[in-house]
Amino acid sequence: MFNVRLGPVPLELRHRYPDLDIDRWARVWDKTCDAIVITPGALVLIEGELRRPIVAIGELLTYRELVPQTQSLAAYWQMPIRALLLTPLPDPTLEVVMKRLGIEVIQYRPLWVEEYLRQVGRL
Repeated sequence: MFNVRLGPVPLELRHRYPDLDIDRWARVWDKTCDAIVITPGALVLIEGELRRPIVAIGELLTYRELVPQTQSLAAYWQMPIRALLLTPLPDPTLEVVMKRLGIEVIQYRPLWVEEYLRQVGRL
């Protein structure tokens, strides 16, 4: 699944604004995981970050907490959850932190990413 919105819309907002399309309005919080893969042994949260992998730490920790609150994933609530960061530039300091937090890091650097990083001055 791609671009999966996680977590419920707070019930108090539904009550406070009954005439608004609160699901659409709640998108401003942007709790959307880049991808979720269901394997036989785990639910895998995948977040990609090209330039600032530190941003993905908070996102993945939050997403991991929101899975058991996401009704569309109810069939998978009992599965172990893996959090995975795809990034083209390894950061040894962050990798130590992420390992301690249970976040896996995979370096992913296809040719189009090389060109993009050159254009934005990261290579």
